[in-house]
Amino acid sequence: MTLFYYYLDRKPGAKRVDILAYPAQLAKQPGGYNESVAVADEQAFLESTREFARQQAKILAGRPGHCLWLIDTVWNPLTTRIVTSAFDQVLRRTESIPVQGGSGGFSKYLIYEAHLAKVAM
Repeated sequence: MTLFYYYLDRKPGAKRVDILAYPAQLAKQPGGYNESVAVADEQAFLESTREFARQQAKILAGRPGHCLWLIDTVWNPLTTRIVTSAFDQVLRRTESIPVQGGSGGFSKYLIYEAHLAKVAM
């Protein structure tokens, strides 16, 4: 994935790519995410994910034409269910692109844009 972003960002005429990690501990320790620990309090995780989605919706609302790409994998099914549910409630999903990943993992790129009626939520 790093190479994809590296080349995407350097393609002639390319737009700037902001890379975010959610949950935040993924940025601090890639590969060290423990779903059972992160989602031990499922309700708290859901609320923090909704808040993160609302923040992203406000950012996108101020950037017409910009999209947020969420990379969904099979390795953390509970996290995936909570995150996609929260993002689907706050943002407008415009596309889902299935991708066959390495190590037998199946992923999807979920593409979202601001849904202006929901941004104020």
